[in-house]
Amino acid sequence: MHGCALALLPAIPWPTPWLFLLGAMLLASAWRGLRSSPWARLTASGDGRWWLIDQDGSEHKARLRGGGLRHPWLVTLPFHLADGRRCVVAVCADSVPATEHRALRRWLAGTGRVKAREPLIKS
Repeated sequence: MHGCALALLPAIPWPTPWLFLLGAMLLASAWRGLRSSPWARLTASGDGRWWLIDQDGSEHKARLRGGGLRHPWLVTLPFHLADGRRCVVAVCADSVPATEHRALRRWLAGTGRVKAREPLIKS
């Protein structure tokens, strides 16, 4: 949506300073939207059940679907939520403690163990 608005800026017959101001506001809004995440914590059970806990503390049951990435610097986790929505959680190596990131990568590789309702990622 932000990209479409930025693409239409040259078509607006406003003076150039106003276009730059509007463009800067759109870029700032897009940056803020991309940087924020609705999820505060990610919890898994040993039997494949996942819970995504949002900023308000509400738990959302989720099922991990295949196709995620597992790298030393980035892990992506694609989920099907219980209400039918899909989402992808990206976990950067510098956003969580190294031990938690390593444990998540090991668990996804099938070599790690997760205790029942053990929080894997906490904000």
